[in-house]
Order: sequence, then C-alpha cells, then structure tokens
Amino acid sequence: MEQVETLAREYYRSTKGRKALVWSRGLRDMCGLGEEMSDEEVAAQDYRNAQAYRLTILNGRDIARRDSVLAGLLAVTNDTNGDIKAMTAYCRLRGVPYRIDPPALARRVLEKEVIRHKQLIKTS
Repeated sequence: MEQVETLAREYYRSTKGRKALVWSRGLRDMCGLGEEMSDEEVAAQDYRNAQAYRLTILNGRDIARRDSVLAGLLAVTNDTNGDIKAMTAYCRLRGVPYRIDPPALARRVLEKEVIRHKQLIKTS
C-alpha cells in the first residue's frame, strides 16, 4: 500500500497543471459533448448518490491479471449505468469474488476516501 501511495504522489506531482486529454478541433461538438469543463468545475460537482451500492472485488490482484474480466466488468458497469444486479451477475458468471456494501455503508466509505484523498493531495 505504501508503494501505491508513493506512486500516486509522484503521478500527482508530475501531472499537476497539465492537460490529460486534448480534443481534436471539432471532435467534442461532433460527439455532442458541448463545452469542456474546467478542473474546478468538475471538482465542484457532487457525484455521491444516496442510493448507490458499493461493489468490492475481493482478491483484486488475481482479477487484475485477467484483463478481459476486468474490462468486461467495466463495460457492464458502463453499459448498465452501474446496475448492481447486472454487475454481480457478471461477477458470478466469471467467477469473480465480490462483496456488496449497502448504501449507508457505501456513503461512509466514500466520505472516508474523499478525506484520505484530500490529505494525500495536501502532503504532495
């Protein structure tokens, strides 16, 4: 875990103030995405959902080695807008061990992660 935090700090320092994605002229409009938001506008948004469940993948290192499984789970998550039933069905089908946290617990965990992330940024 310490190595992950060190790498995260290094990534943050080296990318701070740099643009991560540059759109070709006219591509955003062609995709119907409208005007790009600033980092401050994105950061000001509240992404929390009072009804959101949290799906935790157990033994993530094993799953990370199976790229197609992880990519498939991300695709199911995206295609179903995070539908917990579809995601757990995919996990069962692919033999991915998981745990579901109910909304109240998921909110508490998210709040702790937000605080931890802010502290990580401050110490960078």
